[in-house]
Amino acid sequence: MKRVLLFFVLSFFSMCVFAQLSIRKPSGQVMVEKSIDGTIVLVKQSYQVKNKKTGKIYGRSGKKDFGHSFSIAIKSEHGFLLTEKGLKPWLYDESFKKVENDYEPVILMTEIREISTESKFIQCPMKIQSQQPAEGIWIANIADSLNTDKLEIDNENGVKDGWLIWFYSPKDSKADELGAVSLQSANKKIDVKYDKSIDIDEPANSNHVLGGVYVCPYFIGGGHIVYKFVGMVVKIENKWKLQIPFVGMSHENSSVEPDEKSQEEPNVEEPAQEKDDQDIDLTPVEQPKDKKKGKKSKK
Repeated sequence: MKRVLLFFVLSFFSMCVFAQLSIRKPSGQVMVEKSIDGTIVLVKQSYQVKNKKTGKIYGRSGKKDFGHSFSIAIKSEHGFLLTEKGLKPWLYDESFKKVENDYEPVILMTEIREISTESKFIQCPMKIQSQQPAEGIWIANIADSLNTDKLEIDNENGVKDGWLIWFYSPKDSKADELGAVSLQSANKKIDVKYDKSIDIDEPANSNHVLGGVYVCPYFIGGGHIVYKFVGMVVKIENKWKLQIPFVGMSHENSSVEPDEKSQEEPNVEEPAQEKDDQDIDLTPVEQPKDKKKGKKSKK
């Protein structure tokens, strides 16, 4: 009887171990996710609103910012690749739609942090380049204090046997703060053509999706594998599309000259809360007065 019980216990233990092993990610997934982890940052873009008539700046609900967005940015040899959500958060803010007739958006600050940790955001200046490499994608020069690695570009057309990787936030992407970002990858074949756009199925839990990227493995000397950037997943007119910005372009021709205009973060004092006559809790932000140059003479 004891032998029979021992057999069942060992069988049950073996089944548990097998179940744990089976839910682990395959080695291919682990490898691709680790390889691109250091090439992608989480971007927090905050903005304020300015009254079109008076020029006064406002935040919302007692805060200096009226709203913000979270998105991912991919560091390439041409600069950081961002989506519209990372540059124009007001387009995805229902509160702004209620005041857009009388107010215009003004970027407050750009902050970045690593995606796989819950480290603090670091404020950094950002300069938008003058050209879009593909619909829904912009290139920006960001002062990268994180020393993020660059993801090489795959600009060849043809069939790709690569990986589609989604980036998920632990909370709804409209939350004030986010924890560590999780990655979900799947092997996927695509046919890259010169039209630079491929339809992608709606991801699960799309309200938690921060973005997506497609990379393709290439074998180099010594048995090493390098994963190259092929495209970035963008939501355009409520449809998910894989946008492929650099296909068919040489590395020399794909570079874009930066625009002279940059998004500068204004220094602002702490706001005093004030109710506006609209259905939005606008908070006026006091702009610092210009300080007179020079020191006062001693008597």
